[in-house]
Parts: sequence; C-alpha cells; structure tokens
Amino acid sequence: MVTKALIPLSATGTAENLNHMSPEEASALEQSNNPFDPRRIAAALYQLGATSDQNSIVTRALALKLTPPQAEESQERHEARTVEVDRSLRRLS
Repeated sequence: MVTKALIPLSATGTAENLNHMSPEEASALEQSNNPFDPRRIAAALYQLGATSDQNSIVTRALALKLTPPQAEESQERHEARTVEVDRSLRRLS
C-alpha cells in the first residue's frame, strides 16, 4: 500500500492548495532540509573515511563537510555557520 503525504503549497490553508507527495519524496525533502539528518551525517562520515574508532575525525571536520560555502557567501558568514554546526554536533554527540 502506497501512502502519500500532503504538503501545503501556500499559507492560505485551503485544501485545494495541497500537493500530494510520495513518502520517498517527503523523506528526501526532509533529509535535504535537515543538516543533522542521521543519513546525511552518516554519508559525510563515510566520505571523510571516518568508518571506525581508529579512523575517527573531529567535529570541526564534519562541520566543514556539512556546511560547504554557498554562492556569494562571505568567508565570515561561512565561518559562523560552520561554528554553529560544530557546536550543535558537539551537543548531539
């Protein structure tokens, strides 16, 4: 049985403004919007080679992987985002 999630397209709250989305699409959207999604963190750790205790990395390296520079973003803003993600990762660990 395939279920569908309802995603509002506008803030009006009317039923005709709902878009049907498959569970797979909803999951992908949720993952893309959540920097701390376990699947996203696991993929970053794997890409960095941190697959065991002997190959562990510091949270700063993971934070840098999770926060690539955005177009037209200043170095200061990128550093601030990276520090914020680093702090959040430390709290989550």
